[in-house]
Amino acid sequence: MWTSASRTPRPSRPPDGRPAPETALRQHLTRWTIDPGADNPVSVRRLSETVCEYPRMDERRAGLPYRYGYVAALGGPGTGDLLHRAIGRHDHATGEMKLWRAPEHHAVSEPVFAAKPGSSEEGVGYLLATVFDARRNRSHLAVLDAMDLEAGPIARAHLDHRVPAGFHGSFVAAA
Repeated sequence: MWTSASRTPRPSRPPDGRPAPETALRQHLTRWTIDPGADNPVSVRRLSETVCEYPRMDERRAGLPYRYGYVAALGGPGTGDLLHRAIGRHDHATGEMKLWRAPEHHAVSEPVFAAKPGSSEEGVGYLLATVFDARRNRSHLAVLDAMDLEAGPIARAHLDHRVPAGFHGSFVAAA
């Protein structure tokens, strides 16, 4: 069994009370493999050099092997920019990380996967993320094609206010 998570090289508040160096706070997508029958039951391996947080997946694959993972990238702790500036799709089969970079002065939230209606194929659907425009002090919901992430949003729903950074969400299809 394996799962992916974001991992820092050191805790931000280590037991000795000394703060970690700023660069030690950078998070990277990491695979944790758990094999209770092995001599070394837990192994850890970095999957990408892209700094990222908030890994998500196609929730229909929860508890099953999956190929695609989605992250907020290019920013966050340890980078000198607390906000994330891109959405990423990591392909666990090839190791490739595809990115959509938000425009200048924009920051992105954690991406949420929404399956395309009628499709059961993993990764066929949309990524939903709030995008904050610092110049306007407003946010919008960006809808990206999960299989063609680099093309950018295919739709936007503009809000008349800011959605706070760190907003987490889920998607549930209407019945």
